[in-house]
Amino acid sequence: MFIVGARATALELAHIFSTLGTKVYIAEKSSRILSTFDPEVSN
Repeated sequence: MFIVGARATALELAHIFSTLGTKVYIAEKSSRILSTFDPEVSN
């Protein structure tokens, strides 16, 4: 599965599908995931 974007909802879905055994790839144009969160959380 290929997920475009790395906000909270996308990461939650990625985690759920990964737990179920699906290989998940995440693409994000920003240099870090959860870019709207504090850097301590999103690095």
